[in-house]
Amino acid sequence: EDVTAKAVIEEAKNLALDKTSITITYTEGEGGDAIEKTCAQAITVKTVEDGADVYYGFDGNLEDSKNEGKVGKVVADESLQDSTEQPNYQPGLKGQGILFNEGSQRTGIELAEGIPSTQKNFTINFWVNLKSEPKDWGEILMGTKGAWNKQLVMYAKPGGEQGALEAQTADNGAKQQRFTGALIKDQWRMITFVNNEDSAEFYIDGSKKQFGQYEGKDKDLVVKEGIQRIILGAGWWGDYFHGSIDEVSIYNSSLKETQVQVLYNSVTPTITGFSVDYNQDDFTFLKSDLGDGTEKIQTALKALAINVTMKNGAAPEFKNDTDWTLTAKEDGSGYTATKELEIPAGYALAKGAKKTLTVNVIVKDITLESINITQAPNKLFYKAGESFDRT
Repeated sequence: EDVTAKAVIEEAKNLALDKTSITITYTEGEGGDAIEKTCAQAITVKTVEDGADVYYGFDGNLEDSKNEGKVGKVVADESLQDSTEQPNYQPGLKGQGILFNEGSQRTGIELAEGIPSTQKNFTINFWVNLKSEPKDWGEILMGTKGAWNKQLVMYAKPGGEQGALEAQTADNGAKQQRFTGALIKDQWRMITFVNNEDSAEFYIDGSKKQFGQYEGKDKDLVVKEGIQRIILGAGWWGDYFHGSIDEVSIYNSSLKETQVQVLYNSVTPTITGFSVDYNQDDFTFLKSDLGDGTEKIQTALKALAINVTMKNGAAPEFKNDTDWTLTAKEDGSGYTATKELEIPAGYALAKGAKKTLTVNVIVKDITLESINITQAPNKLFYKAGESFDRT
């Protein structure tokens, strides 16, 4: 018996499922004739990531893994014509990504398909890693239908505002928004553009950005006529983005804010290294000043700030309020101070990265290096009984 109509599924948010079927219990009949029955229905749970309609992982190829036979291509120069150059595959957010415009290379990647003009609701999501601050307007992503046209362009903006990302959706630049600090050198950032029929939303690392009247420009970034061509890393204006792009996905729907956050949180924040900045003079001590203990050394060590570099995600805070391990050097010249850090839950340590901090501590004895003897003016010293020539 088909009892589908008897089960009403309401919208569920942040629902965690660990089952492959759902059991429904219901009652048929009334009074003494009532009979309790059960039925089961197999269920399939899709993650937000799995729900993409277009996906480029760039793991050694330009294939759209969601659509068999759809493959991107390399384009070059301001004309954005097909090129025989090969993509520069490098370590990405996951597996490999593509490093754009390293050295003298000047190419971009065109995706196999754009977005139809009839598709009013869509989402473009990708990860980007800035390698150097742009000297010119570096096109990260360009949506266009012809030469010099801007259906949707995202630039790494040069000069003044570090890590600024600017988005435009009009040829005359009248519709644009700028997000200072959106790009961080050598760190992966997730960029999400959500297009609704009458409005648009912009997210950086899963966080929704507020649109403002930037320099009197229109805050409306909505794309109303689809996108004919989608090109990464290059554009009509001969300006090129220097950085990496990975995990490009397109959805034929407007993702909700919670879905964007889920998409961002599906990638574990990864720590690539730790360091402390210190002046060696501050860690050079006289043995006589230390006495019989190392309290002064520990106090200086605990005053150091711990720097954390990330592959992606916000850095966790590490407190430096516990003693360091001091290992005496064999030559007696001081100590090697070390501290091993604990990686907090929800974070990962990149392959090859070390979680141990090291500081060189020098301890000196007071030594007499030289003696200078200076004759006082107008005074002569001589042994009794000796004579001298006053000339």
